[in-house]
Amino acid sequence: MAKETKGAKVSVDTLNASDGETRPANRLNRRAALFDLSISILPLYFVAFAFLAYSRTGTLASSPLDQDIFRMAAFNPTVFPILFTLICAKFIKAVANFKLERGATVGAIQHLLGSRSLVTAITTPFKLHDLGVVPFVVIVVWALNPLGGQMALRVASYGSNYTTVSADFDYIDMNNSPFQLLDSPNRLSPINAAFNTALMSPATSKNGSEDMYGNVQIPMLESLKQSQKADSDGWYRTGQLARVNDTSTSADVLEGFIGIPNDADTNLGIPTPVYISLTGVPFSWNSSLPEQDHPMLNNVQVAPQGSGKEVNLESQFNFETSYFSVDCSVAQAGTARSGDSFAQGINTATGVVSNDHQFVVSYDFNHTINSTAPRQIELTSWNGHSRRPGDEVSKASCQLTTTYVEAAVYCASSDNCSVVAMRESLLDHPKPALSQLDGIAPSWNLTSNMTQAQRHAIPELFFSGFMNASGNLTQDTNGLSPIECYFMHPEDPYQCSTDATGQYALYTIGDELFSTRFTQLLNTYWMANVAPYSMTGSFTPNNTFEGSIAATTSGQIRIETIVLRCNVPFMIILVAISIALCLAGMATAYLDATRRGPDILDNFASSLRYNPYVHVEAGSGMDDGLKRTRRLRSTFVQLGDVRPEDPVGVVAVGTPTWKQPMRMLQHDRQYR
Repeated sequence: MAKETKGAKVSVDTLNASDGETRPANRLNRRAALFDLSISILPLYFVAFAFLAYSRTGTLASSPLDQDIFRMAAFNPTVFPILFTLICAKFIKAVANFKLERGATVGAIQHLLGSRSLVTAITTPFKLHDLGVVPFVVIVVWALNPLGGQMALRVASYGSNYTTVSADFDYIDMNNSPFQLLDSPNRLSPINAAFNTALMSPATSKNGSEDMYGNVQIPMLESLKQSQKADSDGWYRTGQLARVNDTSTSADVLEGFIGIPNDADTNLGIPTPVYISLTGVPFSWNSSLPEQDHPMLNNVQVAPQGSGKEVNLESQFNFETSYFSVDCSVAQAGTARSGDSFAQGINTATGVVSNDHQFVVSYDFNHTINSTAPRQIELTSWNGHSRRPGDEVSKASCQLTTTYVEAAVYCASSDNCSVVAMRESLLDHPKPALSQLDGIAPSWNLTSNMTQAQRHAIPELFFSGFMNASGNLTQDTNGLSPIECYFMHPEDPYQCSTDATGQYALYTIGDELFSTRFTQLLNTYWMANVAPYSMTGSFTPNNTFEGSIAATTSGQIRIETIVLRCNVPFMIILVAISIALCLAGMATAYLDATRRGPDILDNFASSLRYNPYVHVEAGSGMDDGLKRTRRLRSTFVQLGDVRPEDPVGVVAVGTPTWKQPMRMLQHDRQYR
């Protein structure tokens, strides 16, 4: 049985080897070594993870194994700091024990014990007034903790692989779209339905790069010329291509794929596209190519979809097209007296058509394929809602020409296409003064077998159908038609046509805006006339009714495959930190296994050893802090005044008993 120390009268110097248990120095602590070794191999998980990500780089990201890698990467920032702190803190303590057995300064031991986290590694040097090289190295070591966690997260990421293949695209050829010389209700029903659907479409469809059916909208070249200069190949930019910085990598990649020079002058600003019509040109990718020609495309189509977007198909093609361009001068042409009836017999006049409600179009009836001047058109509209005297009459004098363009289409995905650049067509075409109303289709055959009467019938039937396509939905016989209302309120022309309170004089919008909207209306009705089924979402090259006006152009499809991408620099950093952790863990195992003395650091119970004010069994001097804590876990101790009766108190940790009186520290008492 161990002796009890006799209060303050017994000093450490009076103890001899016979007091307490005896035990030799530790030889090999196998249990501690095995525990430390088991921890030291855990960082090899991150080494294996890094090399697994490296081996899978470039593989389909949606594959099960790659999805597991991404889940592991998301979990890594949580695991890595815990493992790093565990190994690094144990290693620092093992080094402190090693130095203590061989002799070291109190400052060195305390600095190591106070640097077992990033925060304490920073604050301890300031507390100890030691700002040397060693504290800096310790801080750098702890800084590897968050760095390694981020590397473990970012080693594996999503990337893109691109493969470009050639492909054919079918589209409605507006250069080869003959007018249907029929005036039957069966023919007009789908035409008017397509036209009125376009007229009623939302503003996002009228002003977007695609209409509501996915047809690609054609910008007005005349508008682009006002806002920018052409590049070296004559291209004007619009849409997506005009919105990227022409010095950026993304622009270079995009322009390289599309084949547009990177030297356009867009200093005048990015234009807001003004489109030629309310509907776009129908097109589709020709998917009837043999499988052996494009095996990758066929593989992409059947590839299983993962949790994210696995494959994206970008496409690009150029095509030739044309459109009506109207240049008008509009002004007030007097007023109409109240009660004036519509001009009698106007529908029987040559080259004049109306909707029977004070909306008239007259055109140059004598314009032929041999004419050198543009066709003249006059449009007259009464501000018909007001029944008061003085209704204003608007009259526009216009010139109708044809603009031939080459459009570059880029599709960022299968449902996101736009014309990104346009230029004047480089091919041979009829004179701009001629138009489809002169019967120049098909294939610019100006010497076809069409009779002069048939050619004259084209503008007559076209304008007659155009003027009456939307009807007159007002109850006022003198009210505006939806076509007239489009000039004033293009966002909702049908609501305007039933509003009997407003004044709608068309001349008030000015020449430029009137010309633009008249151009859009004429082109929309022409497209509805030549391809009503295709423009409403039913385009197929083999369409029985409209397949003859389909054309084919060559383009490219770029297959973007989402793959796993290994960041090699991050991988190297992660592997280096993980191997260093593994070595630190092994070093900890060695130092703990070869420690000769007890582990007295970082244990409060060790501070009670040979304390003359603590009256407990002494035990063996080879007991480490953990064993001593178990033995003394129920012992009550206190930090206070162990000499409460003396004039000057003594501060120490003791066991308050009748043998060892203790008192709490007082503010009005002196202590030593």
